[in-house]
Amino acid sequence: MSGGGSNGAWESGVLWGLLNFGNPEDYMYDVVAGVSIGSINASGLAVFDIGDEMNAVDFIYKTWETITSDDIFVEREMGLISGLYSESVYDTSPGFKTLKKILEPFTEYKRAISLSAVDIENGEIVEMTDKNTPFEELYKAVIASASVPGFFPPTELNGLKLVDGMTAYNTNAQ
Repeated sequence: MSGGGSNGAWESGVLWGLLNFGNPEDYMYDVVAGVSIGSINASGLAVFDIGDEMNAVDFIYKTWETITSDDIFVEREMGLISGLYSESVYDTSPGFKTLKKILEPFTEYKRAISLSAVDIENGEIVEMTDKNTPFEELYKAVIASASVPGFFPPTELNGLKLVDGMTAYNTNAQ
């Protein structure tokens, strides 16, 4: 799943259409990958069993119907000016709470996942997978993958300060 802000909601609609108007068996992926906003959709697919794509896509689609920008970020007190004096224009603490709540009913990865972010200290791409990211920290990995520098603060995960994977590329080519 690629990045691009509102493309996350658009991607969910495309997935819905493919499954509802195509052959669902063609979309039974055992590995999902996401970067930036696409990491939200990838995480939604990763918590459903292979073969349960219809429920996964319904879950993702309904999530996009119910969340708002305020559920993910809020503007800091001084707005754009705060970006000059702090890490970012927006505070993403609501996003941590929201994504943790969205993923709360699930307890484990049901398929392999790879989310990408960039280490702000050295510019290297960091791959967060079902193998190196405990399920309990999936919500942090999603926020890290979508932490657009300047607008959102870096996300600390595994001792690294991570920012949006799109600062390096738009799709996970790994």
